[in-house]
Amino acid sequence: WDLSLSAVVSSASTGSDAIGAIEFDPSGEILATGGIARKIRSYRLSSLLESSPSRDDHLSCICTPAKLSSLKWRPDLAGRVIGSGDYD
Repeated sequence: WDLSLSAVVSSASTGSDAIGAIEFDPSGEILATGGIARKIRSYRLSSLLESSPSRDDHLSCICTPAKLSSLKWRPDLAGRVIGSGDYD
């Protein structure tokens, strides 16, 4: 594999926001992240690969009651549905 850094996804806040899960949707166009900040953020991959993405470039942000350890998109393209799991 030939891996290289193409984008950095950073938090706009100064609080702890470590990413614990990253998942691409079935089309490969949308990327979702989740972690200890208890938020699922989705991004359009093309916006992350721009030369200077803004800090608030996420498509949506879903607040959850627990820290996230896993994400999984629904496998078909009938709808963009994502599931999540926590550490418990």
